[in-house]
Amino acid sequence: KRLALNGGVEKDNNDDGDGNGGFDIENSSVSISDTLHCMGFSYDYTGDYQSALNCYEEALNIRTHLLGNDDLRVAETLHNKGAILCEEGDCEGSMECLDEAFRIRKLHHGEAHESCADTQQWMGNVMREWGDYDEALEYFKVALKVKKAKLGKTHESVADTLQNMAVVLDDLAKYSLSMRAYREALLIRKRHSGDSLQVADILLCMGNVCTVTDQHNDALNYFRESIRIRELLLKNNEGGVD
Repeated sequence: KRLALNGGVEKDNNDDGDGNGGFDIENSSVSISDTLHCMGFSYDYTGDYQSALNCYEEALNIRTHLLGNDDLRVAETLHNKGAILCEEGDCEGSMECLDEAFRIRKLHHGEAHESCADTQQWMGNVMREWGDYDEALEYFKVALKVKKAKLGKTHESVADTLQNMAVVLDDLAKYSLSMRAYREALLIRKRHSGDSLQVADILLCMGNVCTVTDQHNDALNYFRESIRIRELLLKNNEGGVD
């Protein structure tokens, strides 16, 4: 999960006698970096990853120059940049950003913090892209432990991590463990959103696991339920297909 802006900076609007009417050049530059970061998030949401990366890079240059290499807003931009690079297949660049984001967040919050868990989850995604499934699983386990402790066992972010874990467990052919993770994620998703696309996706994955393990009747039940939800969502969506 990539994160939007966590907060701005305090601005002193009083005239400090410098002849600029109280205009603070440094704070204004930091505000520009905040805006660039938000633009990057919006570009990312629309799928324009290159524009998002450009905005994050500009924001990062300003933030590191004015705030220093250890500022949390630097970590915020590094985290988002690393996540996009992972999705774009630049695993080395992604891990470099995520490592630094994790270092900064750990410096401020300690390792047992949800922001550190978010970054470690993306580090797990990078390791999966690299084909190192065991290492990816370790990152997900750490992230899951922190999220459950800090956010609660039924938080939707916990479901995110459980699904990532389940996919890696599938890669490792540990199907009983992956089904356990899928089931736990499914309960959380249903609790928060009922019949949703995320629930349909999990059911599809569970059906695939059952197919691989020759449990075809169970697989068909999961597939049917996934289709039922998707058809319901299409019907309820005014822009859906008749």
